[in-house]
Amino acid sequence: MADRVSKGKILINQMKSKSGFLRFFSDEKIFTIDASHNRRNDRWICLDADEVKPFMKTKNPASNMVLAVISTEGDVMPPYFFQKKETVNKEVYKRVLEEVVVPWMDDVADGRPYTFQQDSAPTHRAKIVLDFLALKTPNFWPPSFWPANSPDLNPCDYYLWGKVEGLACKKYHTSVETLKQSIIKTMKELDPQEVSRACISFRRRVDSVVKNGGSHYE
Repeated sequence: MADRVSKGKILINQMKSKSGFLRFFSDEKIFTIDASHNRRNDRWICLDADEVKPFMKTKNPASNMVLAVISTEGDVMPPYFFQKKETVNKEVYKRVLEEVVVPWMDDVADGRPYTFQQDSAPTHRAKIVLDFLALKTPNFWPPSFWPANSPDLNPCDYYLWGKVEGLACKKYHTSVETLKQSIIKTMKELDPQEVSRACISFRRRVDSVVKNGGSHYE
């Protein structure tokens, strides 16, 4: 809790001092070919429980790890799919930042200053990754800024992934390729204003965490 409060205060100060900056948020998620199922939100209207269709899950469904980046202006980077069985180590992650993420952010920003957020995963904290980001995106938020275990503060976690999974994974996919195409289509068709609102609400969430002693935002 103390970590979330102290780092939340750092983030608030950063946003105050760089209020005009464009902000990018990033995250990774593993998608499977199985249809998504939300026990809390999925509802059936029927007269008998037997009318509810069974929800089937495969034992070891094929999957793919996806990297996403979104911005406070509603920009959505085309999803990056890591290679099958690829170990996402510090070298691989740095290469993706160098060849895909940073060029895309630079193009979107078009000369304007921006900040870049990533969580505190070990790969993200690697020296070669931090050195690269310090050189290419000097206003990125280092691990000392980001509270650990805080999916409630990352727009990719509290908005993007649920939205994409709910639309792209309504049905079982016969292959990883059809899954990927569905994710690409879904992310391309996201409403920029909705994405922007989700990212902008980040500030309100951080304020709430600090005000409530580090409690998770609900």
